[in-house]
Amino acid sequence: MRPWNRPAATPPSSQSPPSSTVLYDQEAVLRGVRSVLPGARLVGASTQDVSRTGDVESGDRVVGVAIIGGSQVTARSAFAPNVSKDPAAAARMLAEQLGPPGPDGPPLLLWYDPLTGINVDTLIAGLRAAGYPKILGGGAGQPWGPLYRTYQYFEGLVMRDSAVVLRLDGDLEFVQDLTHGTDALGIELEVTAAEGNVISAIDGRPALDVWREQLGLGDEDILDIEATAAWALGVSLPMEPGHDYEGPITRSVFGFRTSTREVVLQAPIPAGMLVQVCHRTPEAVFDRAVVMATRLHARLAGRSPVLALSFECAARARPFLGEELTRREIGQMQTILGETLPWLGMYAWGEVAPVGPATYFHNYTFPLAVLCRRR
Repeated sequence: MRPWNRPAATPPSSQSPPSSTVLYDQEAVLRGVRSVLPGARLVGASTQDVSRTGDVESGDRVVGVAIIGGSQVTARSAFAPNVSKDPAAAARMLAEQLGPPGPDGPPLLLWYDPLTGINVDTLIAGLRAAGYPKILGGGAGQPWGPLYRTYQYFEGLVMRDSAVVLRLDGDLEFVQDLTHGTDALGIELEVTAAEGNVISAIDGRPALDVWREQLGLGDEDILDIEATAAWALGVSLPMEPGHDYEGPITRSVFGFRTSTREVVLQAPIPAGMLVQVCHRTPEAVFDRAVVMATRLHARLAGRSPVLALSFECAARARPFLGEELTRREIGQMQTILGETLPWLGMYAWGEVAPVGPATYFHNYTFPLAVLCRRR
């Protein structure tokens, strides 16, 4: 098994998760990757930036590729189009292409389009019903700023409003952890009207009005991604005993319907649930990431790590920490985990990661997985 952070000749059994920024000619990028990896399965998505061994690449045009191969590793990949229209049907389509899950396999790797109104929880639930309870991945990214478009990659196809997955089998195991960088303000509010991933009312009032007031913003400011990027809704979800998390699971307000005063999430918070307004701080984001790396390092004792896959929320890094702290965060984590460990990270617009035996949708979160040879 040989992972790299750059293209190289590779056997037909290899798998290649690429990430690319959206200003490239996307088809040309995949043709270029395919020209040096002719036999590899090629799945991945566009990203805001790329983290790699030794640095973070943040620019208008960046491509990152990680290669996993070897005689003891096999892979299956699948894609589903038009996911936002029927995520349950998309999950069934993905599962049919993948086939029955193997026993004790690593998590399913998932990339999807976050800008089309998809209900990610429905997609997760459908894959869980098909026998895939553990899923790790993220929403495809784009440059920070006004919402434009993202892309998903499957073999030679460049798609939108789609989901792509990669299943790895063989002598691999994932050692995975996650952290978020928000603190709840302690004010509990009740979601009083919601349909799917759209919240209509909080505490009996229009949801957008309550959200605006909690953040202390005007009508124009509430639509500015820079003005709202430090805030989230926290919700405590039921979890298996013994699998505590470091606080409420955070959900970003991802869109607004000004005519109906509604807010749009990537995953539902049903009516009747209590939520808390959460605020991010650079200290919580940075320090907890370093603590997570320390936890992972302890769990890697006696294992043979071969590749780190990072799905850090795009809003945590450059837009919030800034260029210097973003690089320091990744640098300190790599110092703890091993400076020579191959590493590929996307900056995701929505994160999917397990907490214990179940998978949840997250925002403002940093899931990190280290692939190891199975003991």
